[in-house]
Amino acid sequence: MRWLLTLLVIVALFLHNLPYLIRDQAVIWLRSQGVETASLKALNVNWLSGEIEILELRAESDGHQSLNIDRLFVKLDYAALTDQRILVRTIQLKGLNSGIVEQAPSLWLGPIDLNALSGDSSTQETSDTGSAWLPGIDDIQLEDIRWYTAMAGQEHQLSIEQGELKDFHFWNKEQPTALNLDGSINGAPLSLKTEMTPLPEEKRSTLRVNISQFPLHSVTALIEPGLKAFIDLDLKISADFKGESGQVKQSGSIRVSDLKLARDGLDVQQSDLNWKGDVAVSLRDGQPDNLSVKGLLTGNKLDLKQPETALQLAGYTLSLNTQLEGKQQSLSQKGPLNLTGLQASMGDQSLQSATFDWDGAVALVLNQGEPKDLHVNGGLSGQGLTLLQQKQQVKLGRYALNAQVNSADMVAFDIQLPSTELQQFSLSAAANPLLAIQKLMVKQAQVKLPLQVKTGPVSVDDLLVLGENKHLLKLARTRLKSVQFMPEQAAALGSLSMAGLDANVMLSPEGKMSDVDWLLAQLSPPSDDKAVEEKSTAETSKPLRISLKSFDLVGENQINFTDQGAEPAFSSTIDLETLTLGAVDTGTVQSTPFGLQAKINQFATLDLKGEAELSGDEHNADWQLNLKNLELPPLSPYAERFTGYYLNSGQFNLDAKGTLAAGKIDGTNQMRLNRLTVDQRDSDKVAAFSQKITMPLETAIMILEDNDNNIELDIPVSGSLSDPEFGYQSVINELAGRGLKTAAISFLTKSLQPYATLISLASTAMEASEKGTFITLTPVTFTPGSAALNGQGKEYLGKLSDMLQERKAMRLNICGRAVSADGPELMPALVAANKKRKKPLPQEALQKELQQKLLDLANQRAATVKQHMSASVDNSRLFLCFAKVEQAADAKARVELGL
Repeated sequence: MRWLLTLLVIVALFLHNLPYLIRDQAVIWLRSQGVETASLKALNVNWLSGEIEILELRAESDGHQSLNIDRLFVKLDYAALTDQRILVRTIQLKGLNSGIVEQAPSLWLGPIDLNALSGDSSTQETSDTGSAWLPGIDDIQLEDIRWYTAMAGQEHQLSIEQGELKDFHFWNKEQPTALNLDGSINGAPLSLKTEMTPLPEEKRSTLRVNISQFPLHSVTALIEPGLKAFIDLDLKISADFKGESGQVKQSGSIRVSDLKLARDGLDVQQSDLNWKGDVAVSLRDGQPDNLSVKGLLTGNKLDLKQPETALQLAGYTLSLNTQLEGKQQSLSQKGPLNLTGLQASMGDQSLQSATFDWDGAVALVLNQGEPKDLHVNGGLSGQGLTLLQQKQQVKLGRYALNAQVNSADMVAFDIQLPSTELQQFSLSAAANPLLAIQKLMVKQAQVKLPLQVKTGPVSVDDLLVLGENKHLLKLARTRLKSVQFMPEQAAALGSLSMAGLDANVMLSPEGKMSDVDWLLAQLSPPSDDKAVEEKSTAETSKPLRISLKSFDLVGENQINFTDQGAEPAFSSTIDLETLTLGAVDTGTVQSTPFGLQAKINQFATLDLKGEAELSGDEHNADWQLNLKNLELPPLSPYAERFTGYYLNSGQFNLDAKGTLAAGKIDGTNQMRLNRLTVDQRDSDKVAAFSQKITMPLETAIMILEDNDNNIELDIPVSGSLSDPEFGYQSVINELAGRGLKTAAISFLTKSLQPYATLISLASTAMEASEKGTFITLTPVTFTPGSAALNGQGKEYLGKLSDMLQERKAMRLNICGRAVSADGPELMPALVAANKKRKKPLPQEALQKELQQKLLDLANQRAATVKQHMSASVDNSRLFLCFAKVEQAADAKARVELGL
């Protein structure tokens, strides 16, 4: 018994002293590892209860992290050993302050060089036979843990105020294990609550994590040194797996704030990014099978910049309802996308939109990862859109459209746009407004790629086109029934209707439409060789076939015309009451009816109708035109420019009919001029115009004007369009020249028949000056030596008087003529009288007296004609001219008459 008692005492003493021995050896070992200061306050072991306690372990060295443990308590369950279980009832760790630091070439745990601890690296054979012993832990409690790591260029700090792991037993695999942590990581408050069953084949876990203001850059600095951001997590994550198949679900919120990224010219800043929703991922045999995302993504103040590119968003919201089917390889998304304060730029192009909203669904089928089948259905709207490219700027106050997009192969697309609406559209260049539309609507549009466009009704309200000085065009309403367009093939337009036209056409002093030229210059892009090359290529392509079902302009419409090149400046207003056009098709030759009713300068009326072939080679046409009461004085600047005359008064009326067939024009023009009076302003132009009509315009007016001060002309026009000399100017010449001349001669011939055979016109102004008249009428003949009218002369003068009564503006020049045949008739009387003189005159003096008698005879003949006509014609219209004696042997005794 004594030896047994002694043995028990020795064992008791050994067990009692063993903790002290271990404590001292631990301190010695720490110092042997280079620890400068090492201490262990106590190592307490309760062999009966299986409790082990370590108090105040301290290990410190200058330049290294310390290794401090305030208390480590472990309690074992001896009873479980009988069931071949190693059960740790509790582990309590408090006041751990240490970390792992990489200082090349060593890795340090606190002040301990872990590389120095590496022993024999030779592998030891292990038995393949599994152990019958099963471990387990009832509870692990952590308190006041401070852990620091500095590895691979990164530093992290983990602080655990309270932590607990409960119920982890290999013999009870279905029992849930809980892990809870409260503390901080890298200064960010952290709360982690987990319940899991990691041991059975069907594994389940639930994780609740809450992190506030975690510096994301603390873990990304090595791979993305230019990234800085803070993240907040409030998530619940659950997983349920059997083998490699299962599902992971996430719900809760994620917030990223103060995001900054700078890399290779890229600068990204994001004030706030938030996600709140649910995510579910299913795996089958380790491969993704299904992804479901439902939630809301919001962000504020996004600013992205890189060379020649920038993007800014004041805010954005994306509602996600996304499904990704792995087996079917399909992706679908439903929900709205809202952007505010959008600003984007690339090079010299920029885009701004106060709001941008999309609400719809997108479905996409993938074929081996490549997009295959696409379906989009939704609505797009926004406000305050601005597009800027170089000097041109487009603005939209509001826009909205509904869209359906379908593509089976991502090559051919079918886009349906049931409704598209644009409001407050404007186009400007270099701060100069060019174009504005209050409202544009397109219904039932369809776009197919390769490009084909079809639309239903198109409406435009309040169209405004501006020039440099004033607006070029205002149009209150435009309605187009349909559009069909195929590039390089055809453009088919349905019925087009317009109303409320207000247009300004202005010619500069140089005769150019400067406002139009200015507008085209503002719209034209900078020229380059590529553009010129593309234009040349386009010019050789087949002409586009254009068709229009009908066109009509109704309501109150006005065109204001101004010509600054006229002196004084000319202006005119045309009020269009109706303008109609029938079907037009450049692909076929067909006759298109047209009609126009308008007022000119408030009082004149214009009515035009007819038909014309607008395509083909011949352009056959017929027309009827009626113009009434056109005031002529406003046209004086043009009359002076082309004729040298100023129009003091007058009205113009025209009835015109004509046809164009086989390239030949044939028409009649019935004109009436009321109370036309003119003044000469440019003598050179007057002379040239008089030469053209072979008489002064005043003379033509005098002849043609009736007693009501009206001139009526019936002038045909004909010619061939193939003749390069035939054009609008030749028509004007025809009307002005041959028309006036023919009308004048025709009237005179008709009025004086049968005494009109010797009517002639002066060919030049010099000839007219020599004759004293532009129009020479048939003279009144006399018997040689006589001043008495014969019967034929009286009859002729009667007809002439009647004509002057019919044309009260006519003035008649009466020029007496004596001829050599009158001399023999007068000489006998002179000879007889000479003989009775006391002193007869010599022959030479007698000849002089004969010449005076001939001149007197010529004056008597003129006076006789005037005296005869004054009975019915006012003397103020009858003018005697200087009498002459003609010596030509064949000259006839006469009185010449001229107008």
